[in-house]
Amino acid sequence: PAGASRACASFAARYHRRWALVVFSRQASSASATPLFARAQEEIGTLYYDKPELIEHGGDTVLHLPIAVDGTGHGNASEYYLRRSGGWDRIDSDQWVTDLTGRLPKALQIWHGVWPDLRTMTAEAGLFRDGDPNCCPTGGVARVRLVIRGKAFVIDTLEIRKTP
Repeated sequence: PAGASRACASFAARYHRRWALVVFSRQASSASATPLFARAQEEIGTLYYDKPELIEHGGDTVLHLPIAVDGTGHGNASEYYLRRSGGWDRIDSDQWVTDLTGRLPKALQIWHGVWPDLRTMTAEAGLFRDGDPNCCPTGGVARVRLVIRGKAFVIDTLEIRKTP
């Protein structure tokens, strides 16, 4: 029936609406916008996109495009842009996580996505030991304070708190 068909299409649209994202940017002096970011996955369900956010912090404006890697690790594949001289510069958001991993004691690992809070410029990551279940890290928590230097997030401070 026609009504059932519409209901299915409506459900499908709701289900698939977070699997692609295009963000346009326009200079104040221009009448037209150009794509700043565009991505759609061929393999449905690998990544999903949440609503972009503009975040003011310390005089900077950051555009956060929340992109999650589907799965139990809730990986962070987000894109971040810094407003500079009328345009948007992409922020390197990968190197600080690599640096964090390198600073951990050998017995500790990060298995899940690390999602910085751009309002406070902080992040927390559960620390796993070999043999931990995927749900429950027993190695404590890494607490990081971040800063933006140039076009990159950089670790300012790192504190490792043991699990009680």
